Amino acid sequence: MDCLTYRRTKLATPQDASQEVIAHAQECLECAAFTRQLEAFEQDLHTTLQVPVSEGLAEKILLRRGRPRWFRTTWLPVAAAIVITVAALVAFNTLPSRDGFALQFVDHVLSEPNIIGTNTEADPTALKLAFANFGGQLQRDIGKVQYLNQCNIGGVDSTHVQISTRSGDAALLLRPGRSASIDTPEVHEGHAVVVVSVPRGSLAIVAATPQQASEIRSLVLASSEFRG
Repeated sequence: MDCLTYRRTKLATPQDASQEVIAHAQECLECAAFTRQLEAFEQDLHTTLQVPVSEGLAEKILLRRGRPRWFRTTWLPVAAAIVITVAALVAFNTLPSRDGFALQFVDHVLSEPNIIGTNTEADPTALKLAFANFGGQLQRDIGKVQYLNQCNIGGVDSTHVQISTRSGDAALLLRPGRSASIDTPEVHEGHAVVVVSVPRGSLAIVAATPQQASEIRSLVLASSEFRG
């Protein structure tokens, strides 16, 4: 069973405990984390639906004429439960998971293998401008900029910077929109990625090893300042 089939199966039937499903969860740390996230969501949804409803509520709604009085204090718990449930369903089904978000950055780096290890040199002032576009000020040199260009990451126009630092080579990927933070390096397809939340999106650092990703993250944070 591959990861996509596993996740589709768990979304369709979360209680599926077939041998194939169990075996995949034991072998794949990412899908095991996905399962924990799904189970936590199911629990939150169950808790939300336990909000007490006044006896005869349906009949009162159907019989009431004129202006609805949904937002009286009596009905606030019910309205809150509906809003929370709908918002949770939308968020769970439309936003990429934490693992999926990190994987987008790795997939992009893998899609441009000719850029990794390039010996060209880009204009260092372009890096300062790229940071400025995301609310950041680069205060000191962080390494040799080998490549800088606009790229599409997960359907969003983003900035790809390939840089050589004292800790090794890395891709700095500035993606607008969703702001996320992944402090502990995640490893996908032989690459390690960390993500820094910035005012206008996210800054991902993709490197060869978890140690390099963490060191370059620390270098970037020590050498720049981001303001909303």
